[in-house]
Amino acid sequence: MSAHPDLTLVSMPYAAVSRREALSPALPLGVLKSWLAQHGYRTSAVHAHLDFLYQLEGCDQRDFIFDNFKIPVVHAYGIDILFMSLTAGMADSEASFVRLVDLLYTTRSRQCHIGKRQFHKTIVSVRDWLSAFVERTLSRLDINNCQVFGMSCIHGQLFAAVELCRRLKALRPDCMVVFGGIDCQNKTAGMLLEQYPFIDYVATEEGELPLLSLLGTTGRGESIAGLAFRRKDGAIESPPPGPFVDLAVLPLPDFSEFFAAVRAEDLSEVSIPVYASRGCPWNRCSFCNLPVDRRPGYRAKPAEQFAEELAAMAAGHPECLEYVLVDDDITVGRSFYETVADRVADLGLLLSGHGRADRLDRAMAEAMRRAGFYGIEVGIEALADEILDRIDKGCGVADNLKALKLLREIGIESWSNIIPFFPGETIEDVEETLRTIDRARHLFYGSHLTLSRFALYPRTPIWNDPERYGITGIRLEACEQIPKHVHADGALFTLHAFDQDTRATEDLWARIAERLIRYEETFHPCFYRQVGSVVVVYDYREEGTQRTLRLDGLAAQVFLVCADRPHTVEQAARALGDAGAVAVALTDLKARGVMYESRGRWLALPTRVTPAIERFLAERIEMDAGLVDVRQAAGHASQGLPGRRGLVVIDLQMAMMNDHNQHLPARIRQHIEEHGEAYHTVAFTVFRNRSDSLFARWHGYAGCFGPPDTDLAPDLASLAGPENTFPKAGFSAFQNEDFERLLRQERITDVDLVGMDTDACIIATAFDAFALGIRPRVIPELCASSAGPAAHRAGLDIFLRHVMPVSEQAP
Repeated sequence: MSAHPDLTLVSMPYAAVSRREALSPALPLGVLKSWLAQHGYRTSAVHAHLDFLYQLEGCDQRDFIFDNFKIPVVHAYGIDILFMSLTAGMADSEASFVRLVDLLYTTRSRQCHIGKRQFHKTIVSVRDWLSAFVERTLSRLDINNCQVFGMSCIHGQLFAAVELCRRLKALRPDCMVVFGGIDCQNKTAGMLLEQYPFIDYVATEEGELPLLSLLGTTGRGESIAGLAFRRKDGAIESPPPGPFVDLAVLPLPDFSEFFAAVRAEDLSEVSIPVYASRGCPWNRCSFCNLPVDRRPGYRAKPAEQFAEELAAMAAGHPECLEYVLVDDDITVGRSFYETVADRVADLGLLLSGHGRADRLDRAMAEAMRRAGFYGIEVGIEALADEILDRIDKGCGVADNLKALKLLREIGIESWSNIIPFFPGETIEDVEETLRTIDRARHLFYGSHLTLSRFALYPRTPIWNDPERYGITGIRLEACEQIPKHVHADGALFTLHAFDQDTRATEDLWARIAERLIRYEETFHPCFYRQVGSVVVVYDYREEGTQRTLRLDGLAAQVFLVCADRPHTVEQAARALGDAGAVAVALTDLKARGVMYESRGRWLALPTRVTPAIERFLAERIEMDAGLVDVRQAAGHASQGLPGRRGLVVIDLQMAMMNDHNQHLPARIRQHIEEHGEAYHTVAFTVFRNRSDSLFARWHGYAGCFGPPDTDLAPDLASLAGPENTFPKAGFSAFQNEDFERLLRQERITDVDLVGMDTDACIIATAFDAFALGIRPRVIPELCASSAGPAAHRAGLDIFLRHVMPVSEQAP
């Protein structure tokens, strides 16, 4: 082998035939290509999964393939099982192939709507087309000059890669074939080498360092850390892996071949895979193969590097906005995403990924939202603590609800699964799941929470220790038609049957499935507002009912302490004092239905009304009832449900500024920049005195007749113009008829009031808005009084006493 051999990397079709998956470059190819180029090796990448999508357009069985293989079928193989039948040399009439087709038909008969004989005939035609596809892919490879071929095997690509390499080695016996990816790890590596002599090496973990070492060797049969191989005497050897590669030294992935092949009209659908970390910080879940297949080794890239990579890819591919983080856990940390957000927030990227519920907090989620995250798949798995213990999840139901709640408040979509029929579950566990779903139904509207029945995979803690989990009768009876070596010793990522009596909980899970569908489709809001020291909860979880709770004193304090994350009584008491009084308050809030408790950890259930929640609620009102005019919309507001919100900035003009309020203009500008999209209109008022006003004639006030007294503060001047600035000669903004006309034209149902004075112009505007059926909200931290804090607090007290609804008074 020469010092600098050519290398070809190949990504074959995935098990699930999906346009979304196909329109995404293969990350392993991009990472390895740039890594090896950095070390002087000439590398080409073949994204054959994209070719597969495009070539399907000319396939007579295209619709059949998409309909029957759009999700993995037959023990997670998907369409890869037909590639396997090619490698196994199954003839159309051979008994093993007939049994395979029968299994496919049994699995997919509800989708295909054709008879078994026609199904068999169509499968044969599909397999013939797949064989021709392999030949076309082979013709793309430079088999005469390339020395080494690397096969990426993730998401069920294994047998497509095996069949390609079988044909490749028949034409070029002296080339070297290397397999790598999650489909090849652990026992699978040795099995592949034993069964397929045309495979030379298999990477048992990450591939960068082993592949680099391999390219520097002089021939086959050499021992390299992290590469299982066949020795010259034919024996299989699997040296232990070496150190992990330092993510900071890995260059930007090179997806040039993919983007050269993808059609221009498809670029907007392309999602680019990226990663901020490798490994799982927990690495213990009993149903997952990672604890067995991978050594502990969680580490993240430097935040600056990740941000620079995103910016570079966005500059290189401006048509592509979606980036999918393929990390096992994206919750790297708040400071990480704050750094990323500072550098990429203006690029308009759409990011998504998978994260643990317990590691997610408000500060991190807010930074992630600012960086561009629109969706996170949260590892929920269960809503009963006993089941989470069996999963060895390392977190509780309170953590799961916290994550769903935070994401809803911040405006990030959530996707998650619950695992029914987990080994060892009890009736009590499932009943607790149902109760939790009922209590937290407001978190599931549009939340994409689905049920995914427990499946037993090899190479997982449950597989390795079935007695501990009460698993018996593990068998491969449905896989008898698959060649034995394919699933020998559970080597491949294959589902297995086992004995399980689910009769006791089947009805309960059916009820849970029905509830989740109902709660996802029906709006049951439960949210709260904080005004000063008072918390007001609006609860619409019960069909056809509404409750409003007003909390103050210790009840409000305890509620707010437990609003962002679960607390024990002791933790809450450290912030609030008397543990006994805290425990009583928590118990009372639980009885009122606004506090969740499990294993001594307490979480407030209602969502905070943030701009994201305002948008979410307003959209649901418009979808469910429509907004005919402001009066009809105000009916929703009178029930506590926001409709269309406006922001009114009151009298922040030069004549009014003093030491008590000089901080407001900059804060309000920041509020508008961060949350402006939550408002349908932003209006400014200025007090403009008149000679016939009582301010002039009775008070003797000679100011504010014109500029510079009536000029807005510099921080706000650029945000205002003639169309949204309204002079007034009195206290209330509604004294200007054009202002009221604007609110009606924009169908505003709710107004946020900020500026000054809290005890005068703001409270007067709030009273007038209330009288007109428009719900006012004062944002205390964005208001002040020129007379000082005492006057500001007095204004807030008047607002709370006369404007905020009170149907229940907390003790």
